Amino acid sequence: MGRDYRISLWNYTHYSNTGSLEQAVKECSDAGYGVELWDYWKDDRDLFGPVHRERLRVLLKPVQVSFHSGGVKDLVGHMKQIETAQACGCDVIVVHADNLRVGSEQDFDFAREVVALAGEHGVTLALENGPLWMIERALENVEGLSFCLDTGHTYHEEMRPGSSPGSMRPYLDAFKTRLVHLHLQDWIPEGDHYSVGTGIIPRADWEYLLGALDEIKFSGALVIEIRPRGPLLLARDSVQFLQGARAVP
Repeated sequence: MGRDYRISLWNYTHYSNTGSLEQAVKECSDAGYGVELWDYWKDDRDLFGPVHRERLRVLLKPVQVSFHSGGVKDLVGHMKQIETAQACGCDVIVVHADNLRVGSEQDFDFAREVVALAGEHGVTLALENGPLWMIERALENVEGLSFCLDTGHTYHEEMRPGSSPGSMRPYLDAFKTRLVHLHLQDWIPEGDHYSVGTGIIPRADWEYLLGALDEIKFSGALVIEIRPRGPLLLARDSVQFLQGARAVP
């Protein structure tokens, strides 16, 4: 495939008959994909805790893997998932602003401590985008913190307080030197996390993204983070496709 594509196991939570965690990981691996693991799988809630560590270490050993942080906001919770990440060969943990207290709290000392602990264990923390100004402030104040671009979120996040939503382009322009991880998904007015090319993100923006990745010689993971489209959306897309096909000789 060339690039390091991975599948978010969050995708599987939108289906009922997905089997075990082991089956899902094997399915992704057999198809040539790595995985991004969340801190739960069905009834297994605290997957990053010590009780599951050996299970995950064995399961994920042959797979390229990243973690997506759960709701942790304290040092004990972060340390737990950092240690599990190290044991599993996980290269990146994706976090949100509230995980590191760099949103409304602005506790940059706490964020610096967590990032330093991760670095000591060979793990990179990548802050997933919220409002551009919030990411900008966090990256300016927390040395060693990296960036995860979620393509779909950028189209309904404000650039500056009170401003209109933008696109992925300003995020790439501002943070591409700190970019280590990607979440690929498309966006429509009804919601986000849809397959690339099925939403309203312009093709030119996807091309801009690929150009930026080439420019920085991006070697991180491209994580496919999608969920099923609703029945009405699927029906609409199917009808539109057939109507378009009918017009072709």
